[in-house]
Amino acid sequence: MDFSYNSDGNIYVLVACHNADAPDLVAIGGDHSLEVLLVGPSSCRSVALFHIGTRLTAVAWSPRSVSPSSSEEWVIELAVSGADYGLHFLTKTASQTEDVFHFGGGLSGHHGKVNDMTFCGGMGAESSRYVATVSDDKMLMVWDLTPHDTDTRIDPPDSRPQPTVYAMAYSHPLTSIDSHPSTTKELLVADCRGSIYIVDWRSDPGASEQISWRSSSVLELTDPHALSEASVGLSLKLSGSVAWRRDSPDIIGSVYGSKFSLWDLAHLQGGKPYATNSSFAQVGVQHILNILPYPHNPR
Repeated sequence: MDFSYNSDGNIYVLVACHNADAPDLVAIGGDHSLEVLLVGPSSCRSVALFHIGTRLTAVAWSPRSVSPSSSEEWVIELAVSGADYGLHFLTKTASQTEDVFHFGGGLSGHHGKVNDMTFCGGMGAESSRYVATVSDDKMLMVWDLTPHDTDTRIDPPDSRPQPTVYAMAYSHPLTSIDSHPSTTKELLVADCRGSIYIVDWRSDPGASEQISWRSSSVLELTDPHALSEASVGLSLKLSGSVAWRRDSPDIIGSVYGSKFSLWDLAHLQGGKPYATNSSFAQVGVQHILNILPYPHNPR
């Protein structure tokens, strides 16, 4: 595969879809809009264009997304954040044109740049119901996109209620978030100082109509590279990213700058990573998790 695609403007966010039925979809966030590309063996084409009206800062693919190449009943569904701190739920289907639902603005939303976001409703009926966001305002927010709705359908725009939100405060700006590959209640969160939290955001993962918003940090780790830089004053704010390995959630990883660390949650060794090394700054943590081998005989 060797071809290029020329965007009409600047590209600030580029996120590929990892759904089994949509591995050929790529979202591109620009100055005022989000474009979705369908990537083929020798070319790509635009299949959706959503006008947002502000520069995009983060994008998350919904687990419901299905590529036009996989089904005639395809669905393109994403959540995005803008430079004005607002959030937007985007939908296009085989029978429906682009729809943009705005939420998260004003006093109830973030008051700093939204750095990352993820759907966190699992892979079942609630897969597209909850979205978690992290921001420079030191807040983790979990949004219920369909409050009081037990069948998790997305209502028409003119009757859709505003999402409800649960907020958690942290000590430092938050840079990255990832949802657990198989459960509906655990989030992996990183801050700019190298702290990594596994957060249980639902006290009752079986609840649907009335979620008990009682969360706790199940585990806290520290990336050694970020800690060493912060301790000598080399950086007051590092851009870190974290992720679970999708096929083995006991394995988590982080990237801070050009350094990565990997942990095996089944053998924590006092919180010490089982692997640390350098990488290119542009390489994402999920790519590192996919190409490196599993740990053997942890000590």
